Amino acid sequence: RKLFSQTDRFPHIEYQGAVCLVDAVRFPKLYATARTCVKQLAASDVIVLNKIDKASAEQLDATRALIRGQRPEIPVIETSFGRIDRTLLDLLAAHTADAPGESMPLTADLTIRKINVQISPDISAYELQKFIEMFIEDTFRVKGFVQTCDRGMLLADCVGNVVSLAPTSLQVPAEKAGWLTILSGAGMPVHKAVKQACQWYARFIQTVEYKPAVIPPFFLKFIQTKSNIRVYHMEGIQMLNESQILEQFSQGFDCSQVVLGACADKIGLDPETAKKVAACFGGGMWYGHECGAVTGALMAIGAKYGHSQPGDQQAKNQALAKMNAFREAFSARQGSCVCREILGYDLSDPEQMAKIQAEELLTTRCPKVVRDALEILEEIL
Repeated sequence: RKLFSQTDRFPHIEYQGAVCLVDAVRFPKLYATARTCVKQLAASDVIVLNKIDKASAEQLDATRALIRGQRPEIPVIETSFGRIDRTLLDLLAAHTADAPGESMPLTADLTIRKINVQISPDISAYELQKFIEMFIEDTFRVKGFVQTCDRGMLLADCVGNVVSLAPTSLQVPAEKAGWLTILSGAGMPVHKAVKQACQWYARFIQTVEYKPAVIPPFFLKFIQTKSNIRVYHMEGIQMLNESQILEQFSQGFDCSQVVLGACADKIGLDPETAKKVAACFGGGMWYGHECGAVTGALMAIGAKYGHSQPGDQQAKNQALAKMNAFREAFSARQGSCVCREILGYDLSDPEQMAKIQAEELLTTRCPKVVRDALEILEEIL
């Protein structure tokens, strides 16, 4: 992208985006074993899912689920024998046709995840290098100006797996000094790696800001007009459908985990941490009490609006108002916020749990409950 953007050197080349060609048969195995697959998927603008004629239904479902899990917003064209029509070119051209004044590449708008870390000037150059090394493999780029205690102001400009720190004589504005910007793509586990690095070097870390990707309205408008393109779109909250919710249930996640995990980007948590926090609240804490979808939603509301400072009554009141609004809307849809009242049975009772299983309520009723919780949160959060 950077190379072809130099129009003086390449006046006859117009770079419009990257296409990721996915083998529907082999992709699940490759995705699980090759880190580069994650990076390629993260850096692409369109997915062409090929060999759908040879893939079994199970292979297709697994491939689609992996793509949705990492890039819920990316357009997917499904085909066989690599056949595509002009739709692909039209899609890639949409960026320049609909937004001629923009110079940023399409993928930067769609997939880039940004983390800003403010670092104390007490850090040494060696400690700064080791800090960056802890997460650089899961990034596209790390850049910024950091004041160090032994080598003065350093320019960090790291691409790939190489940490580059160089002295600079530039006059760096005070508001930019000390900040590292970490760029990664959807599905890359950079949140966890940065969190571990910040814990290890906690004495030097002053602020951490998470910036999820934003999808440009002009691009959404364009892809919505293309009926043959499968579009998966996440804006803050991941709006899962019932089959996607059921898929997470089959992986062992409970209603509370699915709800809080879907809100992770919106509230600044990485999905793994969100699922851990909500792990003990499914099934009304397995006693049929408050529905896990409700507790997961209230955790999300608390994470975004809850107070953390003594005497902050304004924040507390705002969070309570959001909580009450959610409970009222959820009760209007489900008739209650209590698990055993929603299901009609108490899952803590073995005999009643057997009835729940016999009527398949956990796979028929509960996905609808989770979906309702997410729809309400999309309005409230």
